[in-house]
Amino acid sequence: MTLSTRVAIVTGPSSGIGAATARLLAAQGALHSTFHGYVTLETAGGFGRTEREVDAYWSRGLHALLRQWSAL
Repeated sequence: MTLSTRVAIVTGPSSGIGAATARLLAAQGALHSTFHGYVTLETAGGFGRTEREVDAYWSRGLHALLRQWSAL
């Protein structure tokens, strides 16, 4: 999965959220922080794993965040 695909996955859903409520802003902030941290680590070679393993990390992390979305 390319970086541009990951960006589209993350920014697509949040583009229509707006600033309607503090809860939605908190959720968007959590998603942004997760994405930023992942990209920072990947860019710096911080994972030190194969591309397949890194994709699995991203998938697990994103799914964990989305499962907790209602708690944000």
